[in-house]
Amino acid sequence: MLYSLKIALLEKDISELPPGTITTRQQVPKIRAFVTFVTHVYGIWWLTCKKTVDAPWHDLQLYKCVMQYKMIDKNIAQSATRALNRHLWYLTAEMVPLALFSHHVPDTERKLLADALLDVKQPGMQTPLNRFGAVGVS
Repeated sequence: MLYSLKIALLEKDISELPPGTITTRQQVPKIRAFVTFVTHVYGIWWLTCKKTVDAPWHDLQLYKCVMQYKMIDKNIAQSATRALNRHLWYLTAEMVPLALFSHHVPDTERKLLADALLDVKQPGMQTPLNRFGAVGVS
């Protein structure tokens, strides 16, 4: 990402070098398009995620931005979507409760998430008798 930014910033100087020294003519527009995407979409979400509990929320917001970026550059948005989809492996059922501790997730969504988690019944599991005043349910 940083090298792409440097190349884009020094594009004029690089164009004065002998052909093929750093980039080819075909690469420069692609690098410029990538840098535009990084500065307007990806960089913001990458730099602002400071806590693990915020990662799923940030990824969701990044995904939404990438979907909107299709109006600017469809090819880059599709490439970014494919890359993001390869990194969704960590969004497992065990990670869902992390969203309850993120201050980025709106309170209404955290409440809905908590209610949904409490409604989950494991197959074959029974509520323990007299646990925290609860009546056992078969």
